[in-house]
Amino acid sequence: MFIVIINGADICQGLLDNTERFSAFADTLQANGIAFDQTYYYHGNYREKSGYQAAKLMILSNEYPEVLVCATIIWRSER
Repeated sequence: MFIVIINGADICQGLLDNTERFSAFADTLQANGIAFDQTYYYHGNYREKSGYQAAKLMILSNEYPEVLVCATIIWRSER
């Protein structure tokens, strides 16, 4: 199975939830005997532009995944 994940950087503005999210993702795949090639782990910064760039790189590679996982975080402004 060919899987791609688009996630935030390893440490994105002091947040560790993306690291934890990827660990849970990788653990779940391993527990179910599904291989994952880290070559297809695209890093972004949770902004639209970085997600667009990661998707564009994937499309330009001419390798289309069976599964695409996109991580996001909802930014809230302080009121």
